[in-house]
Amino acid sequence: MTLDDLEFELRKLPGVRAAGFDDRGDVLMVQLHLAADRTSTDDHDVPLPIAATRIATRHSDRPVAVEVVRWRDAPTLAPETNDKVTPIGPAANAGSVGQAAPLEDEFRPRLLAVLSFPDTDELEVHLVLAGRRTIGRAPASAGLISAANATIDAVHNLGVDINPTANWARPIDSPDTVVVMVEIVVPDGEAQNVLYGVSGGASTIDAAARATLDALNRQISRLLTMS
Repeated sequence: MTLDDLEFELRKLPGVRAAGFDDRGDVLMVQLHLAADRTSTDDHDVPLPIAATRIATRHSDRPVAVEVVRWRDAPTLAPETNDKVTPIGPAANAGSVGQAAPLEDEFRPRLLAVLSFPDTDELEVHLVLAGRRTIGRAPASAGLISAANATIDAVHNLGVDINPTANWARPIDSPDTVVVMVEIVVPDGEAQNVLYGVSGGASTIDAAARATLDALNRQISRLLTMS
């Protein structure tokens, strides 16, 4: 069995946006990303999870488990009419009655730039959080995983108490923009949390950095709001 052949066949199912894999030794885990409006195949009305499980079973000599993730269209947000900047950190909770609480997004790092330097085999990811800027670095020759590793390095430099590892980063089909999916593992006691991030970008390395933040930002914001 090769995962490339399995991924190729899964991607031919209608509505499949991406497929991720995790080899657990005795079980092959498959995560299938589907469009929100697709529930079954075009022929015989077979539910997509069942069709995907049948395909994975044909390609694997071990038991398989298929997890389905459905994509949703982002809601259209009303334009922001208040120019007042909400403070970040503990001071944001102080003030007069009725003052808006800080948004969760304000505790999430934002990507400023992804820079590649082929002459020195270096890739830089620049992040900002609450006015503080950090730079993460990784060897550029490692490919897309370099952007994920450099993003993780920049998160470390923000002082966030999290120790993730990037397993893989790969581009996925998209008709309109460059899209990259990453798999991140975060230790949780004796276990591990496997996180997936998907994002578009101006380039593959830009999308990989954004996808890494997409995977990590919920945990980062939770750790920052608790500190």
